[in-house]
Order: sequence, then structure tokens, then C-alpha cells
Amino acid sequence: SSSCAVSCTHPRAIRCYETENNCIDGQARLVNGSIAQTGRVEVCVDGVWGSVCDIGWTKSDAFVVCKQLGYVNSEPLIYINSKYGKGNVPMVYSNVNCNGWDL
Repeated sequence: SSSCAVSCTHPRAIRCYETENNCIDGQARLVNGSIAQTGRVEVCVDGVWGSVCDIGWTKSDAFVVCKQLGYVNSEPLIYINSKYGKGNVPMVYSNVNCNGWDL
């Protein structure tokens, strides 16, 4: 309604992302690595791939992602400071706190 437009002081903004790589919510993947077992962690949220911030990221978090990707006997190494690039997808998780057994 027109009264809404008059009283609105903080309009919302959006950014639309292409969903050409349809994904299943909760699915994880590694991108930009030189081999399949390395790369930037991305997770599917609402049908769109997004990055995971490294703030608070621990070996337990990495272990859960490795397990989810099928690397059940792996001992994960953690890289910081965008070793595999920042990507062009939204940041969907920060301060992840896995216990090591979550899936």
C-alpha cells in the first residue's frame, strides 16, 4: 500500500544467484582444489551453493565435512585465509561448531 512506502525508512536489498548447479540442502562440496580431496568448503542452503567462513572453524568441523564427503578415514588438514579463493557465492555459514560426530 502507499502508506507502507511513506513510512519505510530501511528498504531491503537482495542479490540473486544463478542456481545452474542445483543442489540438495545440506549437501557439501570442495571447490578450487587441485585434487578432489582439497578445496574451499561450500554448502547448499535453499538450493544455492554458499561458502563457509573460517572464523571458529576447527578440525572437528573439517572432520564432519570429510565424513559427509565420504572420506571417513581421513585426518583433515585445515587451511585458512582463503587458500582456495573466496569464490563468487554467498557466505552461508560462520562460527560453525561441529562436535565431530554430526552429520
